[in-house]
Amino acid sequence: MATSIDSVAVSIFATKGIVLSPVEKRDYCWTFSPYRKDEPAVKNLEVFIRRGDYMGQIVHRAVIPAVHFEGSHATADKVLADYLATQVGSV
Repeated sequence: MATSIDSVAVSIFATKGIVLSPVEKRDYCWTFSPYRKDEPAVKNLEVFIRRGDYMGQIVHRAVIPAVHFEGSHATADKVLADYLATQVGSV
């Protein structure tokens, strides 16, 4: 089930060139600390798997060594997929 987005918010963000689009609700999501400009482009990435949304309870964490910022989202997606694969039947 996709979430709905307030039309006023869509208009406000559109004035700055940002397009908001609805997303599917998930049972689990991932988060990690962002790469900052004063950090190297490659760092050890600590990925948190959370129940529900980005503020949900942390149910798993993994540190992946030497991840380039351009691959960080794909790496986090893989960590989430691997976690969910181990939870089949227990979720």
